[in-house]
Amino acid sequence: MVVGQGQDWADGPSGEAYTHATWNQQAGGMRHALGDLSAALEQMLASLTAKNASRAQVNGVIAWADQVRAAVTYGQTLIGAVNAAQRPVGEAIAAAGGPAGVADKSYYAEI
Repeated sequence: MVVGQGQDWADGPSGEAYTHATWNQQAGGMRHALGDLSAALEQMLASLTAKNASRAQVNGVIAWADQVRAAVTYGQTLIGAVNAAQRPVGEAIAAAGGPAGVADKSYYAEI
């Protein structure tokens, strides 16, 4: 399903909800998973160094870790940009009399 083509915005093909809150939770989960991968790569690098691994092996892990860190940085930038765009929308909906939960400040404290 493509959002905005006349279908229910909250009913994706796999039952997922197209809400900012759900997106934000999933994006944060991916950021944490990439952070865990980055930490594992650092441990791998330390292990390879301790075992006097070849320079090619060490360089490969360094390059992989750099790519993961770049993905984390990009993800954080993207999450921040989306949150900055979505928060005012929720506040405007609430100000216009929309559902109270749309711009619930306690939710934003979690972001």
